[in-house]
Amino acid sequence: MENLNIDIKKFSEYVVNIIYDVNNFDINNTEEQKVSPLKLQNLLYCAYAWALAVWDKKLWINNFEKWVIGPIIPEIYHDYSKNGVRLFNWEDYFIKFSELTNLEKLDLEVLITDLNAKYNDVELSNLINNEIWKNAKANSIIKDEAIAKYYAENNDTFLDKIMYDPSLESTVKFFS
Repeated sequence: MENLNIDIKKFSEYVVNIIYDVNNFDINNTEEQKVSPLKLQNLLYCAYAWALAVWDKKLWINNFEKWVIGPIIPEIYHDYSKNGVRLFNWEDYFIKFSELTNLEKLDLEVLITDLNAKYNDVELSNLINNEIWKNAKANSIIKDEAIAKYYAENNDTFLDKIMYDPSLESTVKFFS
């Protein structure tokens, strides 16, 4: 399994930007913040599981742990819980991932956009809190091999619930 070694902090900023940009949220309206720390974690987990199951690639070196609320990368969760989920200016924080091909990047953007549009925090948590999460010990690392195997073998997961919608391509910020 190839490890792309993407900086998880930069990738989380990238996910937040995708969601805020697609939904045209007003960053000055705190009541309108639709990306909770939990939803961000769920979207990171989905992107990670997608890459493991579909591409046989690890996106980053950070591990997810089993917490009561679901799979969590502690450093990201604590950072966003403490500082809030905030939009990062596209021009100042435009993030290129040389580790990803353009098609892989587009796949992830469409996946994130689609999951964010279809599921709220609780629904997305219910979708990903599956056998892998249930079988892990509390506060233990969820093994990449278990994630990859589960999503490769099970057809009732988000991988199959994502209906590829070509119209989403026009809503993502895709740059080569």
